[in-house]
Amino acid sequence: MGHQSTVQLLLDSGADVNRLGSFGDALQASAMKGHTLITKILLQAGARIDNDGGMYGNALHAAVYNGHVQVVETLL
Repeated sequence: MGHQSTVQLLLDSGADVNRLGSFGDALQASAMKGHTLITKILLQAGARIDNDGGMYGNALHAAVYNGHVQVVETLL
């Protein structure tokens, strides 16, 4: 099972797409790692781009800081 399948399974099982942990939320983690497809899946599931928390503040900051241009374009 790949990352996309795992994310979709969690979302289908009722995972809170905007839940913040000590490292931020799922969208921030996806943006930080440069996972464009997962970022799209999370956005379609209602992830908030402006959800603040974690090391980078929000998903856009995480993508910019780590140089993930495709994720930045997806978020914008």
